[in-house]
Amino acid sequence: MESVQTTEADMDAARKLFDRLYKFTVEDVPGFQIIVTEHTNLRDRWFQDSLM
Repeated sequence: MESVQTTEADMDAARKLFDRLYKFTVEDVPGFQIIVTEHTNLRDRWFQDSLM
């Protein structure tokens, strides 16, 4: 099995996507739940807090 290389551009794109989803659920439709089947685990505080 080949390993997948993650670039800084990949991480930036993932961060932007999850930031947009987070802001949607906090600012636009508070309490709205989005279930994403992805294995991203950003170290950003807002991301980690949203997992709880």
